[in-house]
Order: sequence, then C-alpha cells, then structure tokens
Amino acid sequence: MAKITLEQAIELLSLIVKANATEDAVKQTLIERFDLVQTMLEYPYAVKGLSRSAFEAFIRGSSPSAEAVVRMLQTHGEEHVAPEEYGYPAGWRLRPLEEQLKVLSAFFPEFSCEAQIPPHLPEGAEGWLLVPKPRRMAKTYHEALERILRHLGEAHPPFSNAREGELGPQHLRLRQHSLNVLDELDRCTPGDYFLLAIQSGLRHRASSVYDAQASFGGGEFGLGPLEVAALLLTHPDRLGDYQHLGIDCPGCAYAPNADDRQSYSLYFIWDGEGICLDYSSAEGNAPGFGSASGFAP
Repeated sequence: MAKITLEQAIELLSLIVKANATEDAVKQTLIERFDLVQTMLEYPYAVKGLSRSAFEAFIRGSSPSAEAVVRMLQTHGEEHVAPEEYGYPAGWRLRPLEEQLKVLSAFFPEFSCEAQIPPHLPEGAEGWLLVPKPRRMAKTYHEALERILRHLGEAHPPFSNAREGELGPQHLRLRQHSLNVLDELDRCTPGDYFLLAIQSGLRHRASSVYDAQASFGGGEFGLGPLEVAALLLTHPDRLGDYQHLGIDCPGCAYAPNADDRQSYSLYFIWDGEGICLDYSSAEGNAPGFGSASGFAP
C-alpha cells in the first residue's frame, strides 16, 4: 500500500469533516485507508497537540470543532518541526508577586498573603509563582483543582476542560514527591498562599514526562495540574499560540478509565481557540511540550 502524503491526509480529513460523516462511516474509512493512520503516526508532535475532545469530535464527524484537526495538521506542515521552534512567547516572564496577587484576589477576596520571598531563587527556576493553598480552596486537592479551573474559564474564555467530570481521586493522584513538597509548603507558610520557585517547561522541552521525572535533580519536583492552572490564571499569555510550548504536569498520574493503570499525565495546550486541559501518555515525547517543575527551598 502506497503511503499518502500529509497533504492527502489533510484532504481526506477535510472531506470527512465537510461530509458530516457518521461514526461508522469514519471507522470504515480508517480501516480502508490505513495509510492515513500510518501518516498520522509519523507526526506524533502534531497529533499530541490535538485536544482529545477535538479528536473525538472529528471521529464522530458531528461538531464544527473537528476542523481544529485539519487546522492543526496544516499549521505543522509536512516538514519536521525542530524542538527549538517551540518555546515561550517573546519576552515572556513570571510577573511580580504583586501583580499575581492582584489577579488572584479577584477570585479569592477573603484570602490573605503572608508568604515571604526567599532571598535566593533556586538554580533552574525562572521565577516565583503564587499559589492559593488547596486546603483553603476546598476540602480536597481534586475539588480545589475543579474550582481553579472554573476561575480559569471565567477569566480567560474560551477555556476547554476535556477532562471535565474526570478529575476525581479515581482518575487523578499527585505523585508522592510532589505531594510531600506541597504539603510541607502548605504547613510551613503562613496565610492562604504559598510560593513556588518554578520553570514552566523549557527546561524539559521535548522530553517525555517519564524522562523529565527521571532527570529531576536536587529539590526539583513535578508540578500538578492545580499549580499549572494557577500559573495560567495569572499568566494567560503563556499559552496563546501553537508555537507556545505546551505544559505537561509531571507532578500527577492520570488514569482516563478510572483504573490502576495511571500511566498518563495531564497537560495544558493552546488548541487554536483557547487554553485546553487534556491528557496523554507519560511515555510520549513531543517537541511542542515540556514538563513544568518546582524547586523545593
């Protein structure tokens, strides 16, 4: 079977979208055109960039958002995209804590900030991130995550949570090292916020979540989805284009089927319309993603 080009794959996807095909028709097409599947597998960096909700919409052929699949493939093109072409927005940096607090205070007006900036930023960190304490937002980390995601959607629509309703303890758990560090910061920091010295992905660009975790040194630990959501709530400009490095959350393990196989991880990406939360294999690596991490004091 001759391999089709990426342009032909895009054309086939376009025809399916425009035809508003049924799910059975799409399945039959994929069976008959396995060369299309082979082509998509050769471009994992493009496929990983698709939100699962958009991909499911394409497979069912029942939503205009399925066109995001075509736009994504067209954006990446047939040529290889080098890891260094993905990065932060030009001039992007972590904002002063006063600016972060001003944003957060609009959503947590009853919270007080008593955290003090340490005298030295740990090696590898890009700056300081202010995070509301999970136990002050809700009874559990999972409920606190749902709350801060709602605020993210209120502050910066359109925000797409492709895992809505699937972020409870049966799906999501924090990795032990991250949990230990966050619990210690929560306990030792006065007030309703704690400070994290972080980097938001560039340090581990193009590495899988597993590889990033294995390379953590010293006091480095993976950020969970709540901490990354806090980053995006105060720094929405971090994700605003396809070329902006997607953010993996190596501080968590995720099981989409609510089973014991938590071999996945959550990530945030720009999906063409707004910021999106979804999941992918922790073993997969792509030039367009990098794991966010913190550094214990």
